[in-house]
Amino acid sequence: MKRRTSNSKAIVHGACYAPCDACREQSHCPLPAVVKGSSTIRVLQTKYRVGQHILNEGEPVTGLHVLCDGWATVTKQVGTEDDRTLYVVGAGGLLDVSDNLAASPIYSCTAKSLTNSTVAFVRSDEFASRLESDHTFSGKLLRLLAKQLCALEEQYILHRSRDAASRIIHVLLAFAKPYCLERGKAVTVPLKLSRSSLAEIVGTTPETISRAISRLKQQRHILETPRETIIPDIERLRALIQPSA
Repeated sequence: MKRRTSNSKAIVHGACYAPCDACREQSHCPLPAVVKGSSTIRVLQTKYRVGQHILNEGEPVTGLHVLCDGWATVTKQVGTEDDRTLYVVGAGGLLDVSDNLAASPIYSCTAKSLTNSTVAFVRSDEFASRLESDHTFSGKLLRLLAKQLCALEEQYILHRSRDAASRIIHVLLAFAKPYCLERGKAVTVPLKLSRSSLAEIVGTTPETISRAISRLKQQRHILETPRETIIPDIERLRALIQPSA
């Protein structure tokens, strides 16, 4: 297995009151109650830049990582090949819950920041203690895990049953979902992924991505700036992958 080197990162220690209060996922996430109600459990926040590794396959499990904001890919090395993307995680997503629940000694996957991201971290021993003693924490964790499992099932079905162009549209819609504030309005996603990153997520080649994105731009389904992706009419884009009545 390839050995990965850790990337430099800025760590913010202390309570996460403000980020938790502003988070769209706080009603589902188990961490806000932990942060505000416990002086014995420490939740650390780490800010990652694009491309930095959050955790590495094969390294010792140290705790639970929850994505507070941004996007991350979870990958796994298959044989001697390069890492393959298993799924994409957005705000509120759990990056390594299966390893923690199974008390695995090492991480089974790698998580890498797809955008500038903030990750909350709870040490393994503190996570296990809270899981056994706090039913509210356990219940919220279970519901969050179920929500993520449903998203993974949808991603799996999509990859098995749709062509590359449809999968690209589905990924764009997924990234746009948190920014859909009003029906019928243009959606601005503060993110522009490289063609290689999109190819990794979708499971195709950068050339296929480039051709599909060019067609979408020509048809005015999407617009791109150096740092943003704009969807003028998200319902019109969604209609491209919905079956005709």
